[in-house]
Amino acid sequence: MLSALKSRLFWDDVLLILTMAVLAGCGLIYEYLLSHYAGRVLGIMESTIYTMIGLMIVAMGLGSFAARKIICSYQGFAWLELLIGLFGSASILFIAGFIGFSQILPATIAELMSLPPDAMPRGGLFKQFSLIAFNSPYFFGFILGFFIGMEIPLIARIREEQHTEHLAHNFGTMYGADYIGAGIGAAIWVYFLLSIDISQAAAITASLNLIAGLIFIVRFWHKLNWRKCLIAAHALLVVVIIIIFQFGNQWLNNMSNL
Repeated sequence: MLSALKSRLFWDDVLLILTMAVLAGCGLIYEYLLSHYAGRVLGIMESTIYTMIGLMIVAMGLGSFAARKIICSYQGFAWLELLIGLFGSASILFIAGFIGFSQILPATIAELMSLPPDAMPRGGLFKQFSLIAFNSPYFFGFILGFFIGMEIPLIARIREEQHTEHLAHNFGTMYGADYIGAGIGAAIWVYFLLSIDISQAAAITASLNLIAGLIFIVRFWHKLNWRKCLIAAHALLVVVIIIIFQFGNQWLNNMSNL
């Protein structure tokens, strides 16, 4: 009986550590994705990339603090991966849509009101709205970074709850897996994802969050509430990711031409 318990704890540890490594790789790829796209949108590549990465790191720190407020670490982690998968796959499309809408709004209003071209509304609120739209990558970067920052504390808590004791090197193990996973994620970004459409890269990365979440749900099914809702939400995210992978680049091109 004791050996069976030790074996179960060992394989649970392997699962959680590997999950942390995979999610760390996803988190770094999201940083690069949003930095890369923001640089294309704002046209100031270097400063935009550095600003986005710095902002997401700060947001991750805040997310780590916020993770303490989550009462059930199992439930929180399952829903967290769902949110990261959703925001990670769709953020670039949201940004492109927001920017495209800000650009066509003045012309649309002018057309509805039969205004001449020289009377098209461009200043005031319209200028501010356009400014907000073009800086929206930072907003989505902050939100995504905040969610990513919650992953390590939650997985660390889950490990200790599994062992029913304080683990002396728990966070060292988690950060070790995080650093290695982030390095692998950087390599995947450079050697593979940079060569494909950015919306497809986002969908592939989000699918890893989705798979990690589903494996976690299956393994810790007995620890979760609202299980049918979780499965239904993950099934919906599968559909969203497939649609973004298939049509996302076409939508981005259409919105860029507005």
